[in-house]
Amino acid sequence: MASLQVRRILIVEDEKTLSYFLAQSFLKEPEDYEVVTTGSAEEALEALAERPFGVIITDVVLPKISGLDLLQRVRADWPEARVIIITAYGADTIRERAHALGAFEYIDKPFPFPELKRAVLRAFEAGGPEAPAPPQLQEHSGGGTCRQ
Repeated sequence: MASLQVRRILIVEDEKTLSYFLAQSFLKEPEDYEVVTTGSAEEALEALAERPFGVIITDVVLPKISGLDLLQRVRADWPEARVIIITAYGADTIRERAHALGAFEYIDKPFPFPELKRAVLRAFEAGGPEAPAPPQLQEHSGGGTCRQ
């Protein structure tokens, strides 16, 4: 689905190498993505308070607030956002809880990037906020790459 609008993705991952890889992978795609990375749920909530995101990719295991608790907060405060849960600690109970809380998708690590990309495309096709202006690269306070 081609769009003239920027698709906003928020990546919440405390493992900096993976966070960077994911952000760069989406920025190299032909689709026009705005990617913001944060290393914690608290930083993610700050980013969400600044502007809407169509897709949020979050790890389950994060410092202080878990990705599942973040999912619950997003569902309550930003119900139009689609949340994709990623985790290296896959268990049926975590998967079931994620779906019960309203996760759009649940993906076990390690995963091939095309699998995550397909999930993100499906999430954008399902709806969610998009930005009308072309992006510019900028650092986010969370230390990740940000396009605004």
